[in-house]
Amino acid sequence: AGILRRGRAELRVDYLLQDTRTDADPQPPLPFRPRHRVTLRTSAPLGPLVLFSTLMIRSEVTTDAFGNRTQPGYTRVDAGLRWTVTDTWSVGAEVHNLADVKGYADAVHRPLPGRAVYLELKRSAPRGD
Repeated sequence: AGILRRGRAELRVDYLLQDTRTDADPQPPLPFRPRHRVTLRTSAPLGPLVLFSTLMIRSEVTTDAFGNRTQPGYTRVDAGLRWTVTDTWSVGAEVHNLADVKGYADAVHRPLPGRAVYLELKRSAPRGD
């Protein structure tokens, strides 16, 4: 992982390389474990607002224990903002899968949704002085 900061803005880069295999011959990869995954995260505070985004690139994965079925790799972009209203209250909004890419499935082959919007109202414990 690498972190680059300029002022209060931040860029974080993570790279995952994994080679997971079963004990069966010819040792297919374990299901839903990508060999490569790159994640770039940015955040930029602007007063009480924080803007953030994520770019995730994932390689192809197998979707069964025998390595016969695969799911193609994909790229996903998320973005959001968080507004600190008071010391204890914040409001946030996030959009996952901005490009509304469809066609991916979870571990039991159910289709995943396209674009998803999340709203958050958060109360934190008061800071002790």
